[in-house]
Formats: sequence, C-alpha cells, structure tokens
Amino acid sequence: MREAVMQAFVYILQALIVIVGGYIIAYLKAKVGQQKLNIVLKVAEQVVKATEQIYANVKGAGNNKKELAVKFLMDRFKLTEKEAEMFVEAAVRELKVLELEATKDIKQQ
Repeated sequence: MREAVMQAFVYILQALIVIVGGYIIAYLKAKVGQQKLNIVLKVAEQVVKATEQIYANVKGAGNNKKELAVKFLMDRFKLTEKEAEMFVEAAVRELKVLELEATKDIKQQ
C-alpha cells in the first residue's frame, strides 16, 4: 500500500514538473527564439550540474548555487535576471526528472 502511494506521488510529481517546465519553455521560446533557446538551455543544464559539483559538500548552499548560475547566464547571454532564473529553474526541473527516473529504475531492479 505504501509503495503504491509513493509510486502515485512520483507520477504526479513528474507530471507537474513536465507541465510547469512546458510553460517556462514556451515563454522563453517566445522571448529569445528557438535556436538561442536550445543553446541557452544546454548551457544552463551544464552550469547547474557544475554548481552542484562545486557545492556538493556545502550545506545550505542553494541560494549560492542559483546566484552563481544566474549570474553566469546573464553575463554570457545578455539575459535579464528573470530570464536567467527561468533557464536555471528549467534546467533544475529537467535534472530532477532524470533523477526521479533513475531512482525509479534502481528501485525496480
């Protein structure tokens, strides 16, 4: 019973992440254009992964990680702070989806 509830929670969380991420991507696509969007998203994912590695052993570093990633994207792509934050949030959501899928696969084995 508990496992079924947990599995349902994971599916609901994944659906919410996909829905919210879809709205963010649509907004950014309209704002910056498809080609630049793809490039910035890929860079944002790499920046988020890098900041995760840099602050891996630092507790409570969430704000520092986000600030570092946002500043990098703002400087590199001439984005506003809000746009850079949206790219970072989209990258974080994507990584969380991948993490949830990996966790689910491991539990099934």
